[in-house]
Amino acid sequence: WLTKKHKRALCEALEKLKS
Repeated sequence: WLTKKHKRALCEALEKLKS
């Protein structure tokens, strides 16, 4: 059910958490 937009948002959120 995850759209590309959602996946991208998730990836960006993970990157923010990592930094």
